[in-house]
Amino acid sequence: MKTKGQIEKLYYGVTFLQWLAVAMMLPLVVLFFQSRGMSLLNVAMLMTVYSGVIVLLEVPTGGLADSLGRKRVAVWAYSLDLLVSVVMLFAFSWPMMVVACMLMGVARALSSGALDAWFVDAWQGVAEAGAELQAALARVQGVTLLALALGSFIGGWLPGLFAGLPADGTAVITPLTIPIVAALCLRAVVLVIVVIGVREERTAEQEVGLLAGVRQVPTIIRDAVGVCREEPILPWMLGGAVIMGLSLMALETFWQPFFAVLLGGEEGQPHGVGQTHWFGIIMGGNFLWGVVGSIMATPLSRLFKQQYGLLLGVMGVVQAGLLMFLSQQTSFWAAVIAFWSVYMVMGVMNSPIGAIYNEAIPSAQRSSLLSVQSLMGHVGSISSGLVIGYIAEKWGVGAAWFVVSWLIMLSLVIYLRVHTLREKNYGTSEEVFPLTQEANIG
Repeated sequence: MKTKGQIEKLYYGVTFLQWLAVAMMLPLVVLFFQSRGMSLLNVAMLMTVYSGVIVLLEVPTGGLADSLGRKRVAVWAYSLDLLVSVVMLFAFSWPMMVVACMLMGVARALSSGALDAWFVDAWQGVAEAGAELQAALARVQGVTLLALALGSFIGGWLPGLFAGLPADGTAVITPLTIPIVAALCLRAVVLVIVVIGVREERTAEQEVGLLAGVRQVPTIIRDAVGVCREEPILPWMLGGAVIMGLSLMALETFWQPFFAVLLGGEEGQPHGVGQTHWFGIIMGGNFLWGVVGSIMATPLSRLFKQQYGLLLGVMGVVQAGLLMFLSQQTSFWAAVIAFWSVYMVMGVMNSPIGAIYNEAIPSAQRSSLLSVQSLMGHVGSISSGLVIGYIAEKWGVGAAWFVVSWLIMLSLVIYLRVHTLREKNYGTSEEVFPLTQEANIG
């Protein structure tokens, strides 16, 4: 059995490389789509296709991870990620773009909750008494955000280094597809590490074949839904996940055209390759500020005496105010600072959300219930893609973000209710939920 330090190092390494690969394309993905003939509404529709596939498969694949093993499903996910990179390189038409986004959604659904559940269970299995899961999750979040920051910087600069390649939209290998090639190589490394390094202890009864594992999925999902009904705090946390997904989609889909205007371009048109380094700086800065938020999360949680619901309510109001301010900006640097600050607040929120949610769910259904949480985030994303995408196309990105900021205000009600339930039903903040105790005993 691995030690806690070994488990953390392995998981941090896989997490870092995986999100480094994802981040390579983040500063440029909308520009890439636009270079191949997609409008802003087309981009929003592609993101909706991606999220829609996840909605359909999120919970079943989480159940598959619980029945067949988290490592096995993670390997499938990372293998499919490699295929997605290849399809993206050769996607020059709307149908091919849709296929790429559908495959991306399948890969995301498979990976969601698989290795995360493995880490939580493995970590709790060897952690000393009194160890704070929130602090461990905050470190994971910090590693993730560092990878996203570094990948964004690199992805933003790479096209400029290969400006002599054929013009974007005219060939497979162009300045804007170089980050996709780099991500393809990183994903191959991730796959090798997971295959060799991850060890999952499963009993003989848990080792089942593919067909038997698939047959177990409905039962696992039914049990997971039962947990959601029995734990009154979970529906409220899932409501918070919807709002988080909506706000993330609105930010990640439309920030590039918004800043393209501030850099002198046009909202509906891709910006020149010579300016891509600015997009890398903006997105990389986002994640660095997110790291600051992750670092702040643990001392802030202690300041609030582990009353995570109160902390999340306050942070939700701050996030809404910052997004409202951002939506009205015409100054480039004022907009950048506000944009970075929104991500810093989300960095504060992530680990307390994870701590509350993981406390309330049993180990046996952890992948399934983490997938349910992710599912609700993508429900929010679909809402954002359909409604907020229309607003952005009709009245501009600033108007879309202004609407989203008011929707985020609803999180105050949600997290205040979470705080009340946590204090009423589970006692003091120093106590963990009964389900957690059962999971740890089991």
